[in-house]
Amino acid sequence: MSHSYLKAFFAEKPIEQQVYEVTTPAGTTNLLMTSDVVYALLNASDGIQEQAANILRRIDFHNGDVHHFLKHMANAMAIDLDQL
Repeated sequence: MSHSYLKAFFAEKPIEQQVYEVTTPAGTTNLLMTSDVVYALLNASDGIQEQAANILRRIDFHNGDVHHFLKHMANAMAIDLDQL
């Protein structure tokens, strides 16, 4: 269910493409685009998708800025990349 919500959310919402500059605790600076983060979310585990869907529902309900959440996710992705 989360996957279908996420697909619908990102298909229906006009989310402007941004580049998130995130620096990991190791000092590595990464540039990740909105589309990269969305792709990762759509291909994440069911548990991650469920959590992301719940957060996006709250952001959407309050007319919040989805980019704050996506930048947070980009930071987590960059930390994962550092560990490869």
